[in-house]
Amino acid sequence: MPDSDGNITFGIVGLGMGANRAKVVSRTEGAKLVAVCDLREDRATKVAQEHGCDWYTDYAKMLERDDIDVIYVMTFSGLHAEHGIMAAKAGKHVICTKPLDVSVAKVDELINECRARGVKLVTDFDLRYSAVGQTVRNAVLSGALGKIILAEARLKWHRTQEYYNENGGWRGTWALDGGGSLSNQTVHFIDQLCWIMGDVKSVYAELGVFNHEIEGEDMGIAILNFANGAKGAIVGTTTFPNTCYSGVEIHGDRGAVMTTRSEKGDIEWVWAEGCEADPETLAVVPEVKSAAEDMVRAIKEDREPQVTGEEGRKSVVLLEAIRKSHETGQVVKL
Repeated sequence: MPDSDGNITFGIVGLGMGANRAKVVSRTEGAKLVAVCDLREDRATKVAQEHGCDWYTDYAKMLERDDIDVIYVMTFSGLHAEHGIMAAKAGKHVICTKPLDVSVAKVDELINECRARGVKLVTDFDLRYSAVGQTVRNAVLSGALGKIILAEARLKWHRTQEYYNENGGWRGTWALDGGGSLSNQTVHFIDQLCWIMGDVKSVYAELGVFNHEIEGEDMGIAILNFANGAKGAIVGTTTFPNTCYSGVEIHGDRGAVMTTRSEKGDIEWVWAEGCEADPETLAVVPEVKSAAEDMVRAIKEDREPQVTGEEGRKSVVLLEAIRKSHETGQVVKL
């Protein structure tokens, strides 16, 4: 239940990227951060001091509190379902960062537990709440681009071996990261394709490790066939020599839209002759701007969140099919 001021109260577990989410929660109207948890006491105390909240190194202890409405799960990917289920059993609503977990089976356990306990589950895909992401989707669904022919997700980032070695070396492992460059980084744009383009009928993929010592891929390439007849492509790598860029590119027979994930949130438009549209008419101003705000409003308005667990499941289904295709050398039907 909301506190005496009507705020939905939050606890965060995992304070790597979770430290950033603490800032998001703190600036979200109607939300209040009351506790944070991390195995590392130095992290927990630092974030707690910054936000004036309590801290824990024992997650189960934090869950005993009856003044926490929502748990924000920001731990290693392979622990997401476990930590989300613990929260649900304690009667807390759950926000979980991407991906929901490293296998469809574990994701289903999380979704089912939240449903059974009557708590809400939000998947934190921040691009779904962005003006760029919603504008691209509107351009496709409105028909402004015409019949969609090809949709691509691209991520070319630079990651050092030290990046994979730090924090116990969980990144790039199958058990805790679900793989590498696709499951950890590119998953944001894989989700965008699932959200914008709809169901995937089949996928063929090849994965490889080229310049890191990791179990999972540092390069992944996939070819998709969508149910709507369009083709798709995914390229995700952490072998880029320096800097980074990422985004989606979708084109139809009337126009194309290309995004680059940057501070400016750039969108570039290309139009067939005589088919020009005014980008301002396609622009979307998001009503809900973050997963935290989505959860706050879902609780107060007693509705389903915009990005549910079922929505978050879709990218994990595709990632699992990509891995199966690589392992078998065959096209995998979904």
